[in-house]
Amino acid sequence: MKKPIALFSLIVLLIFACKDKDELLTFKLSVSEEFTVPAFQYVVDTVLTVNVNDIPTNSDKLFKDNGTSSDFVKDIKLSAMSITIVSPTSQNLDFLKTISIYISADGLSEILLASKTTVPTGITTLDLDVSGEAMDDYIKGDFIDLKVETGADETLPQDTELKTDMEFSITANPL
Repeated sequence: MKKPIALFSLIVLLIFACKDKDELLTFKLSVSEEFTVPAFQYVVDTVLTVNVNDIPTNSDKLFKDNGTSSDFVKDIKLSAMSITIVSPTSQNLDFLKTISIYISADGLSEILLASKTTVPTGITTLDLDVSGEAMDDYIKGDFIDLKVETGADETLPQDTELKTDMEFSITANPL
């Protein structure tokens, strides 16, 4: 009678011990990058594309700092993304009607990272709707590329510097 109870206790202990390990290896990766949307005097409802290339992920260092490596990563997903006006400070995001941001990397196809189909007026920061796609292979690499597609709702009289802030949630097994 004692052997089944001992075996059951051991199994329960192992299940809870493994769960704690998974929780310890859930961490965040923050990536920020600034880019310029050039001034344009196009007709309203024009699509403007801006490419932002060679953004370092610094993921290998983050994995090492968290006691893991890219080989042990189980899941990487974008948990939050925003864009913010950097300059000119008097500018807001009224020139945007829609925005879609795609991610790509060497040897990987382009996929939707985040978007917003309706951009409110009078704001300088916009939280985007994340796609929910798995980002493992993209973030494990050294660099990512972004393609920003905007639907213009009005002209933009001057170059405008934007900053994108991305936060990725990572789950990994320990080394």
